[in-house]
Amino acid sequence: MKRKLKLKLKKNILNKIVIFIIFICVLIAMFLITFYVYCNSREIDSYNKNKIDYSYIEIYKMSDSFAVIDNKELHFVIDKHNNIYIIAIYKSDIDKYKAIIDYSYGRIKKSKSIKVYGLPIKQNNEIKDLVIKYVNNFLSYGEKIPITLENYNEYIPDTFLDTTVSYYYKFNYVVFLLFLIFGIIFLIFIKVMFFKKIDEKN
Repeated sequence: MKRKLKLKLKKNILNKIVIFIIFICVLIAMFLITFYVYCNSREIDSYNKNKIDYSYIEIYKMSDSFAVIDNKELHFVIDKHNNIYIIAIYKSDIDKYKAIIDYSYGRIKKSKSIKVYGLPIKQNNEIKDLVIKYVNNFLSYGEKIPITLENYNEYIPDTFLDTTVSYYYKFNYVVFLLFLIFGIIFLIFIKVMFFKKIDEKN
């Protein structure tokens, strides 16, 4: 009788361990999926002229400063597709871009591309006037564009990337709630599986 009871107890413990392992595997899979969603929600996308989101531009060429606003220098930049953008940088950061500026004007033969991160800011008419005035000074003869206020958006987005703005993470309440729910489910499962008998005896 005692032997049967021991065997039953062992079988019961073994079943609980198997169920526990399966539950942990499922919970880990759900956790990894949630973590993947969380990481994607934090990922910074490339610049999109139709969105005002923290983003980046990978620049291959960069002009000298063509304007200074609030201690920020405005520069023309060009990506690998020859798209023209405008970025704002702190004056004190100019040394970071010296090589790529020198390359853009033919002062050196080679320079690596640079990823710049920032927040797109709407351009006012004052900035647009300056862009129209100076952009063709930066472009080579075959690249010059007939830009005016009327066709401005055909050549240049009406936002500039302000690299002086630090990245701020938007708290994701959905992901937080999922993590919380997983934690509660795990605790309930442990309670039911391993502490139910103890509670019944008490």
